[in-house]
Amino acid sequence: MIEKAKELKLSLFYIRWEGATFVDIAQSIGELILETEVDNKRTGDYLYNLLFGYEVNDKYIEKISAQFGLTFDRPYRVGVIVIDRKYGMNLEQDEHTYVYYTDCLNREVLHMKKKPMYMRFLNKFVLLFEAKENKETEHQIEQILRELDSRTPFAGVIHSTCILGAAYTKPADFGISYQEAKNLIPKKDMLPNPTNKKVLSASSMGIYKYMFNSGNQQEILNYCNEKLKNLEMYDNANGSFLIDTLVNYYMCGFNVGKTAEMMYVHRNSLQYRLKKIEEILEINLDDSMEYLDLVNCILVKRLMFH
Repeated sequence: MIEKAKELKLSLFYIRWEGATFVDIAQSIGELILETEVDNKRTGDYLYNLLFGYEVNDKYIEKISAQFGLTFDRPYRVGVIVIDRKYGMNLEQDEHTYVYYTDCLNREVLHMKKKPMYMRFLNKFVLLFEAKENKETEHQIEQILRELDSRTPFAGVIHSTCILGAAYTKPADFGISYQEAKNLIPKKDMLPNPTNKKVLSASSMGIYKYMFNSGNQQEILNYCNEKLKNLEMYDNANGSFLIDTLVNYYMCGFNVGKTAEMMYVHRNSLQYRLKKIEEILEINLDDSMEYLDLVNCILVKRLMFH
């Protein structure tokens, strides 16, 4: 029991182990769990109010925030941890594995060096933490998710991504940071991410985010449709994957072997596809500007329609 407590980082040190009965130990653990749950609920309730605007006023913030060590003379940002999972034949076992994963994640967040405020909301972990230039917290979240996702029970079955909103100083704006992160969730798998980062921010959209804020969306879409029309027609007629090949070849740094392995095709098949793209579009893929324009059109369309 002592070894398990140490492994889980449970602070059971205040028990006088010598002569302690099983009832003493169980009672101590029960009190610790209850105390932790109450503390988590207080933090979660306060964070919920901050993000969604309930009961948030200057007096409330001044009275409560100091209890959580928050000082609003510096920027904070919201992170939303999204947990993706694959389902097997045994749904009950899948659910147990998922619950165990969330418990592990909960424990890791509680023991972060710069402990963020957090709550579990709609099957997501929502964090609020100070945004520093050295991105210390972001780096720690990246390490936690990578380590957790690689563990034997979860590897290949469950993986998480933390989406970050922008940083704000005013508490009234924290809800905006949350919405920015939330809006990026459905697009996270379409953003260029060749190094498979576990922490992505709204800024990961780069120039694309400005396209969706402007009033010329239809003009942009028309350009992309015209640019990709012949390739899309060929893919639809032949069941080929020339569009995917263009993007994957770019994401793999124009490495034929790496791209072929990623797409589960032979190198010769990949090279045939690349020549077919040049033939259909009547371009040379060595033209970096032309290639980048094509990739941008593909990503813009994916982001617009998801």
